[in-house]
Amino acid sequence: TKMGDCKDMSTLFVTLADLAGMKSNLVLVSTRDNGKTKLVLPSRSFNHCIVKVEIDGKGQYLELTDKNLPFGALPSMDIFSQILEIPRNYDPSFNYELSYLVEDRRMKNKVENYVKMNVNADNKKLTIETKMTGSIKSYTADIFEGTSYDIIKKRLLDRYQRTVGQNSTLDSVYNIVSERKNPFVSYSVDVTLKEKTNKIGKFNVVKVPVISNIYTAGIVTEETRNYPIDYLSYEDTDEYSTVYDIHIKEGEKFTEIPADTELKFKDHTYSIKYSKISPNHLKVNVVAKPGLMTDISVADYPEFKKFVEKVLQAQEEMIAFE
Repeated sequence: TKMGDCKDMSTLFVTLADLAGMKSNLVLVSTRDNGKTKLVLPSRSFNHCIVKVEIDGKGQYLELTDKNLPFGALPSMDIFSQILEIPRNYDPSFNYELSYLVEDRRMKNKVENYVKMNVNADNKKLTIETKMTGSIKSYTADIFEGTSYDIIKKRLLDRYQRTVGQNSTLDSVYNIVSERKNPFVSYSVDVTLKEKTNKIGKFNVVKVPVISNIYTAGIVTEETRNYPIDYLSYEDTDEYSTVYDIHIKEGEKFTEIPADTELKFKDHTYSIKYSKISPNHLKVNVVAKPGLMTDISVADYPEFKKFVEKVLQAQEEMIAFE
């Protein structure tokens, strides 16, 4: 039938790897969304199956059920899941015990944006180039696969309206690179942000639009917590970087530029830096590395809340020009 589930795909891989002289074995998985309660063996609660293959003398876990997943990438549901490795042949010396999937060799998930923004009196014109690497490639590649141009535009517009703003329109999508052999997907869009430039006294003010929602207020709404935050449930990207080239009209000049900001909370880092290239050209660099591999404990939550609030405040800073 040419159809099969995770167990079938994994068994096929192990069989073919054996024929190719490669060491591999099945790995039973209780994914993170299956709950964190430790399983008691023997158990029927495993809900997934992947493989472990030896490459250059080191083990590499492979997820085989996603056609758009790059080699070596792992979806967040697999990371820190409970696993039980099943050797190819019975080995009395093998330790048949539960462990957690901690994969240092996995391909890191990265989002890279380049944004050119032209500021006009009645709107802002944005050209956005985006590249997504790792497991996050998969759900964006799905947008481009087997769908019409209008559906692609609608799905991407939904994404930008959640970040740039509801008053944005997506004018065009182009330069789509979405091949299964590549570890990334990339594309470009033209977006119009339909909002007038605000004024404070004689100065015009503009805010740098958020292209990637790295931190949101929703995660720190509570003053205190009774349970830790499973951060990997909120976040799946290891690193975000966005470069903005902001242009105002000839004859205008930037007069007030926010100070650079660098923030850190344990494994979480965020920075935004400004550089005036010319009187009417400003470059902004934003880099964030969410510590998605570490839960936020109840004791650490107050400091994490302060960190997120400072990030959100930095994103609200205004740039003035005249």
